[in-house]
Amino acid sequence: MYMHATHFYDLFDFDTQETNAQQAFFLSHAEGCKHVLDVGAGSGTIAFSLARHGISVACLEPSPAMRSLLISRLAYAIELQKYITPLPYNAVDFRLSRLFPLVYSSNVMHLILDEGERTKVMSNVVHHLEPRGKVIIDFRVGGLTTKEREFSGELNLGEIQYRLIYVG
Repeated sequence: MYMHATHFYDLFDFDTQETNAQQAFFLSHAEGCKHVLDVGAGSGTIAFSLARHGISVACLEPSPAMRSLLISRLAYAIELQKYITPLPYNAVDFRLSRLFPLVYSSNVMHLILDEGERTKVMSNVVHHLEPRGKVIIDFRVGGLTTKEREFSGELNLGEIQYRLIYVG
């Protein structure tokens, strides 16, 4: 799914304030945790935020393209490398040898269209949860906002201009 667009994935951010609020939200729930599980880590935005606070994050990312982006970002964040572990597993059938006090998944569940698969994912997530642990899942409800449907911006990198436009 991401193979052709991965290199643009983090280029545009609709609302940095929203991204900061999202990171603060997950950090508030990870306080006191030594390690957490990120199901569908993508480029690692939340994982990097948690790692900056000394929390180890196991990052499940089945997409080779997105995992490559995560690893590339990690190559330049030497101080975070000991905290982030990219893992090439999908949410349906991954098996890890540890339990986690917090398992989270951000903007992933709406991509799993089959109800049976969603059930398997949730069962698997619970299987990796410590007793009295927390699961946090957020996802988009409904379509794009008016702001997202409109021309969303442009960015100049050197002599090349990139534009983000939603078609739909």
